[in-house]
Amino acid sequence: MELDRYGRLVFDEERLAAAFAEDPDAVGAAFAGPEGFLARLQQVAEKASDPHTGSLTSLITSSTDGIQRLNDSIAAWDERLALRRTTLERQYTALEVALNQLQSQSSWLASQLASLDNDNGS
Repeated sequence: MELDRYGRLVFDEERLAAAFAEDPDAVGAAFAGPEGFLARLQQVAEKASDPHTGSLTSLITSSTDGIQRLNDSIAAWDERLALRRTTLERQYTALEVALNQLQSQSSWLASQLASLDNDNGS
């Protein structure tokens, strides 16, 4: 067995059969012995899953921290958007009031101009 350039385990059945025919104990030790494939795989798995320094633990912690940062960012955006909405609603209300006042003034001015025309036309 070998690792290819992509990190995949490649199994050559013919080479294994030939090695097993030549020395079955050596092949068994290569897989299940104290320095065999399974022992090395166990060491790698233990290092990867160590609760304090393992690469999987670090990956999970990093991902969890990233998710928390994103959640915090979303909450901050929600607050900013709510504040912006409140500001825009106030501006809209102020514009509505100003528009109503201008319409009232326009009506008053129109009536004043109409009364001037009536006074001049008489």
